[in-house]
Amino acid sequence: VKLPAVASATDTGFWMYYGNASAGSQEDVPNVWDTGFKGVWHLHDDTLDSTTNANHGTPTGTTNASPGEIADGQAFNGTSDYIQTPSTELKTADSMTVSVWFKADSTTPRHLLWQGGSSYNGWGNGLCCGTEPEMNLSFGTIRSTAPVPDYLSFFLSDTDEEDSGGDSLHIDVPFTETTSWHQAVAVVTNLSTSPAATLYVDGVAVGSDTGTTTRTARGAWDTPLRIGRPGVSDRYFDGNLDEVRISSVARPLTWVQTEYNNQADPSAFCVFCDTAAIPDTLTLADHASGQAPDAFSTTTPATATLFRFRLTRLGTVTVDTLRVGLTTGAGIGDSDVTAGELWEDTNGNG
Repeated sequence: VKLPAVASATDTGFWMYYGNASAGSQEDVPNVWDTGFKGVWHLHDDTLDSTTNANHGTPTGTTNASPGEIADGQAFNGTSDYIQTPSTELKTADSMTVSVWFKADSTTPRHLLWQGGSSYNGWGNGLCCGTEPEMNLSFGTIRSTAPVPDYLSFFLSDTDEEDSGGDSLHIDVPFTETTSWHQAVAVVTNLSTSPAATLYVDGVAVGSDTGTTTRTARGAWDTPLRIGRPGVSDRYFDGNLDEVRISSVARPLTWVQTEYNNQADPSAFCVFCDTAAIPDTLTLADHASGQAPDAFSTTTPATATLFRFRLTRLGTVTVDTLRVGLTTGAGIGDSDVTAGELWEDTNGNG
């Protein structure tokens, strides 16, 4: 269901009509996503992109993981499985949002999402050894130029945070949970002027960072977005992934929280009220808007329209019986009405 707007502070109500087997399909999958979305991979039995950008992934070794967080996901073996997409939109986006659901088998240094140079391995490089521009959402982090386990981190730079003097975008939070599904979201803003990033876990902001345009330059990125591995053949993700999304805009906190709440527990996020059948008998009593102007007198016979009405309903409607009752007024009796006709306005022009 695509709604024009969903309020952030109050419940949004909408109505759904269903049960009409003759109704035609109104499905419009690509236009569910606004123009900010550059890739949406449901990972349900395939690696297709649901947006109009057609950034369809090519899997290497992944298999269906059932159940995922939303229907099925994809399982990654931690040694060789990954998904290559053709998506390069994040290389030039001034702001971005990346998100993924994961259920990890290991929290040693491994990459959930990655984009950058083809010979790079995550978290940039020390200034002593040459820069390596890349972006990664990963398990593990960097301490004293070495990777360490048991963290969830987001990185966008060419140099690790310690060597860059704090100019990289690098956020990490301790993380060791390997039994449940979780969502990670990284929101990046203003890369051309004043780079900043926030990392969310399960709808909650866990850290923020600012950087410089020098350290976050992406001109050397030569490999499109990958799911489950970096540029080199190493640090493959180990576990299950589901519902990967990327946008070329910074989604606000309310958006991040709404997506998490909706996907984590749909039955609590969306409450279904009582259903009501559309009645088979419709009563058009006292329908003043259909009343035609008075066209009768007590002395001159006349033929005129008494009443106009419209039946509106989805699908095909069969009218078996139409009853019209006339309540006579002063000077007009039943005997004055000698004939009645029902006309159908087939062309809808009134």
